[in-house]
Amino acid sequence: MGRVSVVVSSAVSSSLVLLAMALQTPTCRAEAPRSDGPAPLTALPAYPVDRVDPFSPETPSPGPAAPVEGYANGYAMGGMGQASGSVRGSKPFSTVAVGVKAGVTGVGFDIATPLARKFNLRAGGTFLGYTLNVKEDGIPVAAHLLLRTGTVGVDYFPFGGGFHISPSFTFYNGNHINGTATVPGGNVITLNGQDYTSDPTNPLHGDFSMVFGRRTAPGVTIGWGNMIPRSGRHFSVPFEMGFEYVGDPQVVINLSGNACQNGGCGPVNSDPSFQANEAKEQQLLNDDIKPLRFFPVISLGFAVRF
Repeated sequence: MGRVSVVVSSAVSSSLVLLAMALQTPTCRAEAPRSDGPAPLTALPAYPVDRVDPFSPETPSPGPAAPVEGYANGYAMGGMGQASGSVRGSKPFSTVAVGVKAGVTGVGFDIATPLARKFNLRAGGTFLGYTLNVKEDGIPVAAHLLLRTGTVGVDYFPFGGGFHISPSFTFYNGNHINGTATVPGGNVITLNGQDYTSDPTNPLHGDFSMVFGRRTAPGVTIGWGNMIPRSGRHFSVPFEMGFEYVGDPQVVINLSGNACQNGGCGPVNSDPSFQANEAKEQQLLNDDIKPLRFFPVISLGFAVRF
């Protein structure tokens, strides 16, 4: 628009100069003898030949500037002076990004697509399997940890940058632990404050399991990094942390074999006192792990936008 204004101003100035010259230039009238013939013609004023009309065919009017892709009426989409690339990827489902990540819930992947300028739709899953063999107070314990989750959520970028708030829903929570343990003969275990000695002829043994709450769970995370950068970049390193509300985790203990107490030994499956103490110990363990109802979510990843 600045170029058009300069041309218009120049044209107006030139027109005023020409008009002033026309008013100031004297006209020459030729005196002729009176006759009945037609009156002599009046001479036209002389104009400087170096004055060129800016709108002459030699200098055509530039007219309005041609529109630029991503701009409307000379203004960038998203505000005057902003590059059109700043809102690239805002159209719903216009592109996709794929990323890998690692964190508390294992290793996994995410897929994201834009919903609006400040919103992404994201879905993913995590997997982890690990077997651990340890001795706890002289008791061999073999445990297998299996983490499997499937989650869908929305990433909201309130300030338009990398910071995001992400409500989510875990539609599959398969996190659990299974294990076995054998108490060597002569070793002592304590259940609900009561000591029991494993019988060497039929040592105490059993299994245990821990389930991390419900199969589905709502959650929320905060983090930094946009899998679909609105700047047009193709790579990002997203980080997030938060929690999922999975409900109360549950531990189940099943012991068999013979236990000795006060000089007598017998099968624990038919001992009401042992069964009651085992149930109480199980309840104490469940109380201890109740904070895990808010299961932590922490991950760091790398994503590529296509």
